[in-house]
Amino acid sequence: MYVSVDVGGTNIRVAGSRSLTHLEFVASPQRYVNSQNYQEDIDFIVEAARSCADGEIIDCLGICLPGTLSPDMGTIIFAQNLAWWEGQPFADTLSKALGCKVCVGHDGVAAGMGEAYYGSIQPQFYYLIWGTGIGGSEVCSNQDYGFDSEEINWQEMFSAWEDDCGGRTIAHKYGKSTHDFSTAEWDEVKGRFTVHLKKFVEKTRVRNIVFGGGLAIKHRDFLENIPIERMDSILVTKFGNDSGLYGGFALIRQQIGV
Repeated sequence: MYVSVDVGGTNIRVAGSRSLTHLEFVASPQRYVNSQNYQEDIDFIVEAARSCADGEIIDCLGICLPGTLSPDMGTIIFAQNLAWWEGQPFADTLSKALGCKVCVGHDGVAAGMGEAYYGSIQPQFYYLIWGTGIGGSEVCSNQDYGFDSEEINWQEMFSAWEDDCGGRTIAHKYGKSTHDFSTAEWDEVKGRFTVHLKKFVEKTRVRNIVFGGGLAIKHRDFLENIPIERMDSILVTKFGNDSGLYGGFALIRQQIGV
């Protein structure tokens, strides 16, 4: 049994699968709204993983997280939208609690690999997350072991973009949940988002983009119809809110060589 964990700034999702090549969740993914308390978050992950396994041995757990990870991938050094996890030994804690290997990756890097392994897209693309925050990775095929997914420098490429359009920051600026935004307010956000996206495309010369994240899924029609010269495709993940879970399974698949 393999377990995938997608830790976001707002939600945590957990799912299990007996195969890494033909994913089939053993039950509906479990979802938990972040408590902003590290121990409560970890307790949920452990119990959800055990529930997914339903008595079976967990061979490996893959976990995707936002922010900057330590060189040994065992802790988070900085996470703007997950500050209560910073400095905590989550990888060691989960490994000991569940008795299995833990594969760790940045959420944008892992979700990009999930699209590459399990989606039907171009062999070279950028995976961008638009949700609580904004970030992403560059993904390309690798003849030796499937795919490479490399994190894009957040400070350089996404910091200002997130300040203008990230879910947490715009909720703060407008003084209410994004669920309560008016059409006019969303039009303002989309206008700023389009400016940042065009700058990103101009700077990177990217030809194919796949978007994931809660806001990207909510605004699929907007994203897939932004007119940008030289772009071959702008798509929103077909995996919906489970995109990060596919990323966790892709992490395991790459790191254990399946």
